[in-house]
Amino acid sequence: MAKKLKLKNNILFSIVCIVFISCSYKNCEDKNRVNNKIPLSFYRIEDTVYNLNSFDDFNSFMVENPILSEAFFETKNSIKKKEELFSLINNIYFDSLYFEVKNTFKSFNSKKKEFEDSFSRLKAILPQVNIPKITTIVSGFYNDVVVVDNNIIIGLDYFLDNDSRFKPQDIPDYILKRYSPDNLVPITMSVYCSQFNKTNPLDNTMISEMLNFGKLYYLLETVLPCMSPYNLIGYSQEEWTLINQNEETIYGVFVDRQLFFETNHLIKNKYLSERPKTFEISPNCPGRIGSWLGWKIIKSYMQNHPNITIQELLNNTNNKEIFFESLYKPS
Repeated sequence: MAKKLKLKNNILFSIVCIVFISCSYKNCEDKNRVNNKIPLSFYRIEDTVYNLNSFDDFNSFMVENPILSEAFFETKNSIKKKEELFSLINNIYFDSLYFEVKNTFKSFNSKKKEFEDSFSRLKAILPQVNIPKITTIVSGFYNDVVVVDNNIIIGLDYFLDNDSRFKPQDIPDYILKRYSPDNLVPITMSVYCSQFNKTNPLDNTMISEMLNFGKLYYLLETVLPCMSPYNLIGYSQEEWTLINQNEETIYGVFVDRQLFFETNHLIKNKYLSERPKTFEISPNCPGRIGSWLGWKIIKSYMQNHPNITIQELLNNTNNKEIFFESLYKPS
């Protein structure tokens, strides 16, 4: 039987959180000020694409920008595919979407600062990182974030306000709610930073996959120290409050059902994959709960091993050892 998770004193907690966040954000920014900021190269090509008035112009643009053409739009140099793309952006509906994006992101300065601060922190943690160039585009919901080589390409149309009338139609609501202007930087950094997390392809246990996610979130909270943790993982504040209040119950389910060393793909998906809820625990428990628990375990491991660097953590593929040495115990 699924266990019930109870949200205690939610209204009072929410009020306290709002006041605390509004008062402490600037203090967090001051405390985590980046001294050696690394400048980034930004290429905002929304206007360029919008003003391509003929297919010949569009095709020439694709030829001149092979990474955009092949990695983001996946044209495979096909004329037919390029014609389909041009028809997508050369219609009245695209006009409305374009102006909505322009209005939402008319000033990109705050996002630039977030990106520059984040990559400066990342470079300090992982000196081998090559700072990428960031390109923004309106793609007609073709892609959200693509990382290739030393390039990040962002489809800004995915990150409109949640109440916008223009949102992609092929994404479930429980995922779509994460795509907002506030989450543009954390989602982009999550996609980019995942490449630095070394994994062991021979270890297909639940705990190994949980800790791989946990390492990523641990890195993200370091490079985005003033971002709310529930934003980093893509939960609502209410969901975050709920699972933290029921941490012992959630951990108990994993222990009772002997899930940590489960290798069955179908069972693992119930606790790790994109789902509206983890119904096997409770109808109130959000999906991907195994990733959250993996984050908790990694934080415990790092607290108990203060001499381990984040780079050493990301390079360590012995997740079974990390699990046992984390000494994790729900509070």
